[in-house]
Amino acid sequence: MFTRPTPHALHALALATLLVAPGCTAGDEDERARGLPAGPDDDALGGAGAGSTGLDSPGQGADDDFTPLLTPQCPMGSAVATRIKPEIVIVVDGSISMTDFGFRDDDRSRWDVLKSALVDGSSGVVKRFEDRARFGVRVFQSAAESGGLNARSCPYPDGSVVDPLPSNADVIAQTLDNNRPDMPVGTTPTARGLREAYDGFDRDALDRELGRQVVVLTTDGEPNDCVGDFDVVASFLEDCPQPEQIRSCTAGGTCVCFVPSFDDTVQAVEYGQGLGVDTYVLSLAEAGGPFAEHLQALANVGVGMARDGGQAAPLYVPNDPEQLAQQLSELISLNVSCEVTLNGTVDEQRAMEGMVALNGELLDYGDADGWTLVDERTIRAEGVACERFKTESTAYLEASFPCEVFTVD
Repeated sequence: MFTRPTPHALHALALATLLVAPGCTAGDEDERARGLPAGPDDDALGGAGAGSTGLDSPGQGADDDFTPLLTPQCPMGSAVATRIKPEIVIVVDGSISMTDFGFRDDDRSRWDVLKSALVDGSSGVVKRFEDRARFGVRVFQSAAESGGLNARSCPYPDGSVVDPLPSNADVIAQTLDNNRPDMPVGTTPTARGLREAYDGFDRDALDRELGRQVVVLTTDGEPNDCVGDFDVVASFLEDCPQPEQIRSCTAGGTCVCFVPSFDDTVQAVEYGQGLGVDTYVLSLAEAGGPFAEHLQALANVGVGMARDGGQAAPLYVPNDPEQLAQQLSELISLNVSCEVTLNGTVDEQRAMEGMVALNGELLDYGDADGWTLVDERTIRAEGVACERFKTESTAYLEASFPCEVFTVD
């Protein structure tokens, strides 16, 4: 629960800044949020020292009347508090149908609606959450050259991959602009695209400052492959030569028939789960029949559930651009962490002697809406406090412990 502290002049820091002021430590404001030169680690909020609050004097980004709630009590020492951030890679279907067809009843293409929800202005989900997660993007597609399918650039042509890094929204927006599907882009190599996305994560880099690794698959059509047996048919009305084939057509009426690689794609998501990477599925097409069943199987396997089990994992099928933006925000928020890691250790038997405040409001230790000590180096906001910490762009935490309770590395 929240407890209103004695009134102080509190400063709502931008970009979910984390402050730590344990008894022998002091936290600093996020340099990037203030526009100051970044330190050795952009994501770390460096300690000041010698009893400082870690906030610069007025005129360097803090309000003139700012007074931190939890001030240091020890004469020396420094520490760093760092939000634990997930790596989230958006795997985007780059087949021609993404620009050749509209999104539901919207006049814009599926590609343009998705790009807007991801990176447009300050409302795009990547821009809104880039202080709380590290985003990357991968646009999978196979381009046609001289009437054939170019397997050399499949599933990711040059310039179509952005690795997950801090403050990536502008780079992702430019990459989506540069890889907007236009003819002669052809196939939908979903299985290969997913496998390469999973292998693109650096599993050895996981540490206390890097949270979960996640893939968000956004697609609008049945999966096939970079190269394969595609039968070209003259029109929407012409039957496919083989009964197990499905027809895929452009808006102009150019159609091919192929056998969808459903099993290969499910196996690819199972491979990702085996590496510890969760996968969420967002459909940009009206899914029915075997394709809808396939997407649900991907959603199930993506979060560790049985492929055809009795329970169904969330499958995101938005009805309009507003719901698309909302669902993207929900699944990103689902993976944002409420934990911060410290470069020191807390005596777990005396953790309740510490004080933690969210936006200047003291949280109760062990309360369902307060804070807990996950381990000797990790603090977690719970319940309502967690939701606020994940979703409010100005949310910040302060922590203070008696000197004998906290030991700086």
